[in-house]
Amino acid sequence: MYWQIQPLILSLSPFKEQLVLFSIQADISDVDEFMDKLRESFKEEVIQAVDADIVMGPRHLQAAVFHALAMQARKESWIKDPSLRILAFLTCDKQVQRAIGKAGLKTRIGFETVVAVVTKSPHKTLKAIEIFMRGVEATFKPELLKVASEDRIRVLMEIHGISEEEIRASGRDKSEALISVMIERMSLLPLSL
Repeated sequence: MYWQIQPLILSLSPFKEQLVLFSIQADISDVDEFMDKLRESFKEEVIQAVDADIVMGPRHLQAAVFHALAMQARKESWIKDPSLRILAFLTCDKQVQRAIGKAGLKTRIGFETVVAVVTKSPHKTLKAIEIFMRGVEATFKPELLKVASEDRIRVLMEIHGISEEEIRASGRDKSEALISVMIERMSLLPLSL
């Protein structure tokens, strides 16, 4: 039942929307078919499903969605599709094809993914999650939303070209420093167009 899945619901203030996050391990034999099932389940919401390995925790996704909404509100977006705008900010890459390559879903048994749903009605979204889960081979994996492991931190530093010096200069622990650097890069992304 949908109330047993324990997704995270995060504020996107000052926007009216909220962010609902859930993470799953899914058998994805066809990425397009999987995404079609997501879109069918979440018709009124903006959704994005990404490789869990590129997510540094809820704050990372929340910042990406916030930046995408802010850019849309200012009518400054270079990307029309709101889900692709989220992906661009999440990966700090203005080139959509590169962003998909970095964070997109892959055909794989047991693929770990994080799904972000931007909604004005979290209660309806929870029901939609239940319907979606009935139609796919997947299990909930809430631990995927926790702050990243050392391996994930290393991979993300490589993907984003972040040096050990940048991390040390922040004076924070490695995971917090990496999240801060990535959020800063998200903020600068619109300026790099």
